[in-house]
Amino acid sequence: MKRLFVAVLAASPWIVRAGPAAVLVEGYGFETAEMREGATAFANRDYTWKEVPESLHGWRFTRCSGGVPPRLRATARGAGEVTIATALTGGAGTRELTGWEAVRGLHFRYTAKGEPVLRVFRRHLRAGTSVDIPQLGWTGTIVLAPALEAAIVEPQPDLAAVPGVVIDHSPAWTRDYIGCPAIAVLRPGVYLASHSFFGGGRQTGNLRLFRS
Repeated sequence: MKRLFVAVLAASPWIVRAGPAAVLVEGYGFETAEMREGATAFANRDYTWKEVPESLHGWRFTRCSGGVPPRLRATARGAGEVTIATALTGGAGTRELTGWEAVRGLHFRYTAKGEPVLRVFRRHLRAGTSVDIPQLGWTGTIVLAPALEAAIVEPQPDLAAVPGVVIDHSPAWTRDYIGCPAIAVLRPGVYLASHSFFGGGRQTGNLRLFRS
């Protein structure tokens, strides 16, 4: 009878918890970085992480731009827990987090005014299953994992309503905004077009040149 009782306990999902899963994150509007004390929290701000729990040091996280919600879909490579963190203000976001379990006592901050608190949540997924990550407030929601793989899948813009010929396009989430457009006629039928980038993205300050 004693051995039977032990076997039932070991099989119970309420007693035995899976560890963190290796995660594939697909989407756009993010990059990956190492979670640690003092790491840059956002792609478009100098805010840094503060009071990062020791258990999260060395994990990878999805770094996005504050106020620019990314599109994130997380897939568990193996059965285990997917971990996220987000800032909740005044109870907002509780409906969007249905199915996620708050991890008691696990939270950290970033160095903006008031030092907002990000609380950590987890959700068990079977191997190969996916979940869309809800984006809440200015901070958004980040995915954290000891092993995190990223696949950037850019949305395809609908250019059907744009008159003429589209020479170039830069998605808004990259923060590489197109400016200083110019066009010159070299000779009949041969055109040069150019533009620069601004906005603080990776291409800021660069120039692109096109020839017909």
